[in-house]
Amino acid sequence: MRTTAIAFPSGKLSLEGIISMPPETTGRVGALLMSHPHPMLGGNMHNPVVAEVCRAATGAGFASLRFNLRAWDRAKASSTTAQPSRTT
Repeated sequence: MRTTAIAFPSGKLSLEGIISMPPETTGRVGALLMSHPHPMLGGNMHNPVVAEVCRAATGAGFASLRFNLRAWDRAKASSTTAQPSRTT
């Protein structure tokens, strides 16, 4: 399994993620996009269930991407946004 930490823009935020590819990938593969539990309840991309589902999917030949839904502050181990997002 090849695992790479990535960052990508989402509006004014930079979101971090982890992408995993099956070993010896030579063409197109199916993919899994995995979200974590709500950040205000302590959820992040390192959640054990999220990590294990991604490991299992990659082991079965799928690419997987898990990412933090909002900007994440590792030093504080909490979401950098205290309020849930609202759409109008």
